[in-house]
Amino acid sequence: MFRLSSKFSEESILFLSVLKWSLLSSVVGLSTGALVSLFLFLLEKASAFVGNISFALLLLPPALALNAFLLGKFLPREAADSTDKLVAFLHRGSPLPLLSIPKVFFLSILTIASGGSAGKEAPAADMGGTVGFWVGKVLKLSPRDLKKLTLCGVSAGFAAVFGTPMAGALYGMELLFVGNILYEVFLPAFIAGILSHQVVLALGWGIPSALLRFSPTFSRGFFLHILLAGIVFGLLSFLFVEFWKRVRTLLGKVSLPLPGKAFLVGTLLALFGFFVSPRPLGLGSGVITETLLNAPCRWFDVPAKALFSALTLLGGGSGGVVTPLFYLGATSGSLLADLLSLDRGTFAALGLVGLLSGTTNTPIAAAILGVELFGPSLGPYAALVSIISFLMSGHRSLLPSQVLSLRKSSSLNVETGHSFSETMDAEESARRALSHGLWTVREKVPFSPRRKPK
Repeated sequence: MFRLSSKFSEESILFLSVLKWSLLSSVVGLSTGALVSLFLFLLEKASAFVGNISFALLLLPPALALNAFLLGKFLPREAADSTDKLVAFLHRGSPLPLLSIPKVFFLSILTIASGGSAGKEAPAADMGGTVGFWVGKVLKLSPRDLKKLTLCGVSAGFAAVFGTPMAGALYGMELLFVGNILYEVFLPAFIAGILSHQVVLALGWGIPSALLRFSPTFSRGFFLHILLAGIVFGLLSFLFVEFWKRVRTLLGKVSLPLPGKAFLVGTLLALFGFFVSPRPLGLGSGVITETLLNAPCRWFDVPAKALFSALTLLGGGSGGVVTPLFYLGATSGSLLADLLSLDRGTFAALGLVGLLSGTTNTPIAAAILGVELFGPSLGPYAALVSIISFLMSGHRSLLPSQVLSLRKSSSLNVETGHSFSETMDAEESARRALSHGLWTVREKVPFSPRRKPK
């Protein structure tokens, strides 16, 4: 009798927990969906307004300078003005200022509408995270529950922007720790992602799931090309993260205040837009769609977008990096397909998910994103490319506040349990491994860096 009552007590507690998180995540998902819809509406109106102005690129230098000035003058130093800072906030358990929400509506729109190379997903995720945090704060949730609800908001924002409720939920769960998924956030993150996506769809600003469908035919040659593509996208992820670091270092050596740097960055972007092409500027959504529909790419698409995204986001602009990653992945996949005489659209889709996985260490979210955006037939290949790219990119990330929870190879002596900014450089560990003749992957017991002599 005691055992039976004990089991009923357990089920009652679990039922109440499911009910609690269903209600909380519904509030966060609905609120985030409404805010993201308003953000997308204002962004489209602002972009259309700027687009109707003759020589609109002349607005880019002063717009980025104004953005940088406002960012430093009125936004608190500890405000979450990027996804990486949001990750750092969650690890520290710091409060998220309400100012993050109006910041998104003005600074991100100012950057993107004027032609800055930035994405719309980070503003949406930042908004959602802030909503989740303050809902939990008002309800006086425990610190652990507060973090869970904040992650629900991040997932809801990502899902609302890209029309991917499952990938959005998984993105929030993979975001904090590399190699460790927060299973306890599964239920609320999925509910928040689904509801935010449906709200945005209902208001006319969402992206229907599986808008483009790919049905590749399996063959031995195609499978080998998939393996090759995963390696290529992993190496490109490595190069982009390292390039991002170099640009950060270079901008740090420029002896100008942040608004001056932003004006200089805006001038460089505007000159390229005038004399070469405006394709790499702004969101680049049109180029991404054209590329997925088999349109050929320009030779400068990949290097120009990589440079301008880094300059915009590190030089005083506001916005996200995932949309530029989609651009880089799609165009590099298309160029790889041309090189190998393969279908451009299929490899553009694989490049999109592969680069996201490799640069942000979110292989499961990237694989599911491929299913939701491009249909189930591409799913197995998207998963394979995502995993290989994740492994090949090494122990690095565009989000240095991510905490590394696993070694991507047992042959590398990389310290886990710390953020990327705190761990040893991956190049040094690779050199040590190769110098000891560890050319092949071997299964062995995880070793301690300090071994006692026998």
